Amino acid sequence: MDESISAGWEGGVLVRKKRRYLKMLVFSGKELYKRKEVLNLLKAFKERKISRIEPKISLEGALSYVDAEKIMDARGEVVRNILEELAEDGFLIRELLETRIACPQCGSLNVSLRLRCSACGSTSIKRGESIQHNKCGYIDFKTVFTVTDGLMICPKCNESIKKERGDYVEKGVLYKCLVCGEFSQNPIKEFICSRCEKNYREEDYNPFEVYGYSVNEERKEIIEIETLDLGSVVKNLRSAFWEVKTSVFLSGKSGLEHPFTMVAYRPGTDRASEETRIIVDIFFEDKSINEIPVISFFSKILDVEVKHAILLAVPSANDKAKELAKSYGISVFECGKMDEVADTLWNAIRPIVEEEASKTFMEIAGILETSQVIKNLIKEETEGSGQQLDSKPVEI
Repeated sequence: MDESISAGWEGGVLVRKKRRYLKMLVFSGKELYKRKEVLNLLKAFKERKISRIEPKISLEGALSYVDAEKIMDARGEVVRNILEELAEDGFLIRELLETRIACPQCGSLNVSLRLRCSACGSTSIKRGESIQHNKCGYIDFKTVFTVTDGLMICPKCNESIKKERGDYVEKGVLYKCLVCGEFSQNPIKEFICSRCEKNYREEDYNPFEVYGYSVNEERKEIIEIETLDLGSVVKNLRSAFWEVKTSVFLSGKSGLEHPFTMVAYRPGTDRASEETRIIVDIFFEDKSINEIPVISFFSKILDVEVKHAILLAVPSANDKAKELAKSYGISVFECGKMDEVADTLWNAIRPIVEEEASKTFMEIAGILETSQVIKNLIKEETEGSGQQLDSKPVEI
């Protein structure tokens, strides 16, 4: 059962309390969770076919979530938008993996870097380890100072230099312009898009954040709820000429609206009135449900006055919960696995449907029988009247 922490004062002492929330199966009703792509992804998480969604960037600079695309049978922007929606809804946790450079014109991530001299703008730039001769101040690449056999001579003043004497200072990696000879630690960075060939400076590129996604364990029950298929129950009820709604809110006598997993009613009756035939709530826990869901369910059905109240417990209900439900007139059914919910629920509802069908048949049979009796009486009266007319003498 979900828990959150609240605080309150008792006897002058701040006490931290745990508030427990019921896991009642009510579908969100959001269009997001009705989409085939989303349901495919949720089922894949449920069946442990995927645990984390990682991105891949192609040589062409296109970002994709290959594993998710295969499961969802969708591509590109559609998949990315869905992943973002699921993250905003709290089901997925997104993690920033890296930030890349994106072309400001076409959005491609396939860009290359070109260096320019900060003094003259030339692209003829060379990179290397550099040193500076202390005596004359000359700076150049270390390879330029080296002659043979490790002997180092300054190209400017022709003096031999040695590290042991401290004749030079290592300047680290520098960039040298081969046109104007300028050395620089930070040449101008220019980006070139491989797709649209646009050139742009460092300050003009668009930062592109690359995210990975994983399931939020605190919202993992969404998988169980949204992937549960009650379609077979709905189909069977409608085949028996019942109306049925899932994840519905009913207004009670108190004016409050109460959520229920399923409501089924006979045609021609108001599903929110006492004429409602069947109301179902499904509760699920890691082990077994206790009395709290029973009390919660009872308070709701008392307000809406239903005829048949069914509580389905996944995977089970403890003895106290069953005893309390019985005293409230609530029928409790247990289901070991979420995959078996639809079959268990229909087995619970079917006797009610058959009983109602039998009542309807008897009512119709009674009406037909009454109709036939009336027809017979009319026929007898008509025939009796005809005999009397035939027996009268004919006057000439």
